Amino acid sequence: ITASAPSWDSKTSSVITVTGPRLYADVIVGAGCGACCVVELVGTTAPAGGYTVNLTSNDPSVVSVPATVTIPQGSSGVFFRVTGLLPGSTQILASAGGFSDADTVTVVKSTFSFSTPSQMTVGASGSGSVYTYVPGGTIYYGAGNKTSFTNQPVASALTASLSSENPSVIQVPATTVLQPNESNPWGTSGQSFTIQAVGTGSSTITASAAGWDTKTSSAVEVKPLGGASIPTLH
Repeated sequence: ITASAPSWDSKTSSVITVTGPRLYADVIVGAGCGACCVVELVGTTAPAGGYTVNLTSNDPSVVSVPATVTIPQGSSGVFFRVTGLLPGSTQILASAGGFSDADTVTVVKSTFSFSTPSQMTVGASGSGSVYTYVPGGTIYYGAGNKTSFTNQPVASALTASLSSENPSVIQVPATTVLQPNESNPWGTSGQSFTIQAVGTGSSTITASAAGWDTKTSSAVEVKPLGGASIPTLH
């Protein structure tokens, strides 16, 4: 930009570079799960009415994205979720005003983790929990702020099958349902269930779902007398 006036020396500003929206989406997401990503305006905020950015996935069979996201008026960025569909990788593209930016999303197979008591007393009831687990999972907490996040939310309600290795020792419900956490862009998914100690000995619990890797818990030991119920995460 140049400023001038009669009898004054003209002055030219430094170069102003106009860029499009910046995409932060190079995440690892689980198949059947969602991961938080960011679109940012560099050095400015969205005008009145907001700033709409178009999103596309090069391979919608691997990763799905919302068709558009809108950066609210006065904000410099907005969060959105990518959803993993099948293991693999593909680019997603953010475009607006003739500018575009791309990042590669990697999808891995999802599995589970457990929190269960290590010991129980025969005849007692205890509580266990099953969570999503995405190996190497990552998300964005903000523009340029990527972090590890393995308990990613399911994209839609997921029915997980539960089974006891030794039903004469502990019994668990046949299924439990993990719900998507849509109100929080960094939400997680997990569900508690009841464990019944019906005999002495030890037993593990297994969680499975179609398209997910099966996960087996640490052993739960059931004793005839005493023994604190100590939750363990694994």
